[in-house]
Formats: sequence, C-alpha cells, structure tokens
Amino acid sequence: MGKKKKRKKIEKREESKETETYKGDDDNIWDSGLNIIKGQDIHILVSEEISRLCKALEQRVDTEFMLYAKADFRTFPTITIQDIFFPEQEASYAYVKSLEKKPDEFNVVIHRHPHGNTQFSATDDEFLNNNSLISMLFTNGEFATATINIKINGTSFVQVETENIESEENYINVEPFLKKIRNVTQNTQPQQTWNKWNNKWNKWNGNSYNSYYY
Repeated sequence: MGKKKKRKKIEKREESKETETYKGDDDNIWDSGLNIIKGQDIHILVSEEISRLCKALEQRVDTEFMLYAKADFRTFPTITIQDIFFPEQEASYAYVKSLEKKPDEFNVVIHRHPHGNTQFSATDDEFLNNNSLISMLFTNGEFATATINIKINGTSFVQVETENIESEENYINVEPFLKKIRNVTQNTQPQQTWNKWNNKWNKWNGNSYNSYYY
C-alpha cells in the first residue's frame, strides 16, 4: 500500500478587529442630542409699549436717551422685552448717564444713537454691554442690534450679538393662518396693463391680458 498523504492543516484566520468598520445604531453615531442655538437663532420680541415710547422720544429729542426693561426667557430662544423703568438722566448728542439706580429685576438696558450709527461703540461695550444681561441699541426708528450675556459658571459669561429683533406692534405669528390657505392657483396673474389705443385697462382672460378691452 502506498503512503497516506498528510492533509495540510488549514488555519482559519480571524479577521482583525482593527480592520472592522464601526457602525453606529441607525447611522447616528454623531448625534449627541445637543440643542445648538446660534446668535441669530435668538429672537428678541420688544413690547409695543417700549417700541412706541422709543419712537415717540426720537421724534422729540435730538440727544441720546436710555431706559430699562425686563427680559422674559420662558419662550427661549424667543426673548420678550417688556415693562419700563425710565430713570432721571443726563444726555447729550454723544453720551447718556442714568442718575437713578434701577430696580434689580430690570435686567435690560436700551439706549439710542441719535447720529444713526447702528453699531455699539467702544464706550457702549465697556459700560452697557458688559454690565447688563441684555443691551439693546435703538436708532433710525428701530432696534438695530442687541447683546446677550449668557452665564457659563461663576462670573463667566459668553456674549452673543443678534440683529433678529422685532416689535410686537409689527409682529404677528402668521404660521397657523398660512397652514389653512390652500393655494390652487394654476396661473400667476401679472400686473394689469393699460391699453393706450382704447384708453382702457386690458382684460385678463385667464392666461394673458387681451390686447384690447371687451
């Protein structure tokens, strides 16, 4: 009988774990669940009373002026600015100074630039923006910009700036109403044209304006 051939032992190599690709559940491995809010996501809504007062004062004085208000964060990232504490103050074309101590609950300061500058000055930064929870600038009949100081820990704050400011007198949430409007328009009707030959308005026939009036 011939010699039996020895079978070669086949070693099964396990795939190295280092070469495996990690797959997270539902491909959401980078979903931390954090709610990230950026500066322009913060929406400031100013009460009608404050807005009307600032506009009325702007019509009557040519100097700066200032007032204090309260911030309501219950609907954050929308912050509602309401109530008024108007102090005795010294004011000129270039500066304003309160002569009264504000009540502690008034954590918003609003001041006006009479020269139309829509940005905070270095003085504003030092005395107003860095010492108020919220500082707002009013100029040219509107609220131009605002800074919000967000507490991190102890006495450390991060300051963000936003121009996303509206007044309640000009603001209404139309979204619930828009959802109820079903647009079934097939053609968009352009502005009506004038027929100079017949001295009449051309008539819309559903697709275009006729060149003459029936």
